Amino acid sequence: MEYGNGFGFPTFCDQENEDLLRKTREIDKLAFATATTIISLIPVLISVQRLPTASIHELVIRDYGILAIITAGLTFGLPVVQESSGTAVKATDYLRDSFSWNKHNRKGFLRTNCSELVFSSVFAFLQLLLVLTVALLNRTTIRSHVRTLWSCPDSAHIVWHIAFLLPIPIIGVMWYCFLRWTHHTEGSATTEGLVVYRRRQWTQSVDPLMDVLPGLAQMLMTVYFTFLFSTIYGVSVKGAIVRVMTVTIFLFLSRTACLWFARAASERHSKLLVRCESEDEVKEVLACWHKRQQLEQLSRRHPLSGGRQSSRPPSPLERAAAVAVK
Repeated sequence: MEYGNGFGFPTFCDQENEDLLRKTREIDKLAFATATTIISLIPVLISVQRLPTASIHELVIRDYGILAIITAGLTFGLPVVQESSGTAVKATDYLRDSFSWNKHNRKGFLRTNCSELVFSSVFAFLQLLLVLTVALLNRTTIRSHVRTLWSCPDSAHIVWHIAFLLPIPIIGVMWYCFLRWTHHTEGSATTEGLVVYRRRQWTQSVDPLMDVLPGLAQMLMTVYFTFLFSTIYGVSVKGAIVRVMTVTIFLFLSRTACLWFARAASERHSKLLVRCESEDEVKEVLACWHKRQQLEQLSRRHPLSGGRQSSRPPSPLERAAAVAVK
């Protein structure tokens, strides 16, 4: 169905936008088009490979829900590289020398409800402060006004920012719920002192739909934000450059904060994380962990040296346990 405009669907305040364009010089229209092209690069900047964010999956595993939701939301649903905090152990390394990993397992910071609330609140406040700073800079220091070709000029600034910021909490909550669901349903396990999880649970599902669903969601969000930025009109080239640089600085500071808080969270976490590639590795790691625990308990009950000596010779299992805990 043809609506008589370049969009192909009804838009608001067409006459007002037409009047603005009619009063604009051709050279200014060319400059506005150039500025729109520059601003359209923002979704590409968000997805730059060498600007990673923290591993959302590891934050979910460590039960840092607020950090995981905010970190996921600030990816805007785009394909952003996630960097591990470096504390997770590969299953092959753990099976090769489980005693060393258990011995060096840190007890971490004493986690309480109050300390966790303060830790997460500081992170949330810092990210909110960065977002508000960017909004304030766009509002005060940049004189060019945002207009969109699909909304009225008077309300374009408010409508556009709502359309840009609203996906942040929605994406964060949806991503967090999805990872929590996969963590509890696809072969992961948690014991005292140990968390075993599969590295790519969402790409190893039996259902083919689950294999492509995250990629489909990222493609849709790429189209959404490209449409959002490419329909901006009335921004000068100088204003566009300043906006892009402001977003670049914001992304740098925000991603740095995500990585720093994620590593601090790993230091506060008292359990050892073991990353597996398959469900069979999960079972092997758990079996190795339980065997190690049994040997340590047996060695404490029947020590070979120190204290009162037993009149009977030690059994091979007791001797192996004593050697293992030395």
